[in-house]
Amino acid sequence: MCTDVSRGGWWRLGIRCSDGDYRWSDEKRTTQRTSLRCLNSGTVITHDWIDTF
Repeated sequence: MCTDVSRGGWWRLGIRCSDGDYRWSDEKRTTQRTSLRCLNSGTVITHDWIDTF
């Protein structure tokens, strides 16, 4: 969850899964809670990050 939107910027959540898949949330401009999951059964999140624009 991104809680600092004081500069009015956009952000999105990104993840990488253990099967090599990357996923991103929709771009947001609020402090709303956001989550992502890996699509394939048995894969887990290996990295997560916030992109800011």
